Amino acid sequence: MRVAIDLVPIVAGHGGSGSGIWTYAENLLAQLDACCPPDIEIEVFIRRANALPVIPNKRLKFVFIPWPRKGIFGRLFWMHVVLPLLCWWRRVIVLHTLATDGPLWCPARRVTTVHDFYYEFLWEHMPVVSRRWYEWLEAAYFGIVTRNSFRKSTALITDSQAVRDEAAQRYPAVAAKLVVVPLGVVTTLLPDAQSETPWRILYPAKFMAYKGQLSAIAAVESLLVQRTELRARVQLIFRGYSNDRRYLAEFRARMAQSSAAANLSIADYARTATTAEIYHGFQAVLLLSRYEGFGLPVIEAQSQGLPVICSDLPVLREVAGDGAIFVPPDKPDIVAEVIERLMTEPDYYRAVAARGKANVARFKWAYAAQQTLAVYQQVGRDTDR
Repeated sequence: MRVAIDLVPIVAGHGGSGSGIWTYAENLLAQLDACCPPDIEIEVFIRRANALPVIPNKRLKFVFIPWPRKGIFGRLFWMHVVLPLLCWWRRVIVLHTLATDGPLWCPARRVTTVHDFYYEFLWEHMPVVSRRWYEWLEAAYFGIVTRNSFRKSTALITDSQAVRDEAAQRYPAVAAKLVVVPLGVVTTLLPDAQSETPWRILYPAKFMAYKGQLSAIAAVESLLVQRTELRARVQLIFRGYSNDRRYLAEFRARMAQSSAAANLSIADYARTATTAEIYHGFQAVLLLSRYEGFGLPVIEAQSQGLPVICSDLPVLREVAGDGAIFVPPDKPDIVAEVIERLMTEPDYYRAVAARGKANVARFKWAYAAQQTLAVYQQVGRDTDR
């Protein structure tokens, strides 16, 4: 059985602060290469510039596509014309797309990974008067292709039970197609940084509305009002990919006007940084988003032995288990108290970090690959009927 995985539209990078889908793809492929049975042939459609040298290629076959990285029209032509024809020409039985904007038509049976409904959430919470004309077009297009992907996919993989439940609520007719396959995490460690000064907190999230960066600024401001002596110690560093320039400009303006401006900074978004490199040198991770589909930065941070303070969302409770401190994101005083406690109580810090390390033991990329293979096999059997 021939399976194709489409990586052509995916932007390369590492970490859950903007490159979560690529992190998913890279780690999933590495494990598929290790455990794929002989009766399944996996082809990966990918741009040569994004080739994955870390994968041994025992079972995977890379099909390099000379396709431009950027440009909406090129992306649309690839997705809705070239990709279906390539699947037909290469006799692909199962096509796995790693996001919901799949082709309108395809001769292969389809498996689609549903990471979240963030853009739906964003659109639903955006005031009508602030919606720009091209955002109306984007919402219309992605609404059409998402509904089409849900309708035409034989199986829909979700990263979390929370997203599975949301998908079933939004699209009740596809409930039987939904399969939960949790993500994994890489546990490579660099030397411990807990004793370093200043006390550095990482905020790993895309610069987009409802990702909570403004709430994080408010929390640090509150902390420094309560404990002025910590002003020389604490640093909050934001790291994330930006695909909303207006929001980033507003965020930079808010940061510059903050009473804690000297304690705030934005880190360079290096796409080639590993998980260990992203989190190295930090003492804790803060994530106050209003919406997440999985919360990959949470388990990435836990895997590096860092305490996590995050929003009290059902999906983050599902993923973080008892290995994180859950806070209301709109209560800066409460967030500040938690930061202060981690900074000043070493036993508490170590206990939270230890619970986080224990929690990530249940997230394995090898398991994700095995479950994904099981989906391919089931879809392939359905094709033979």
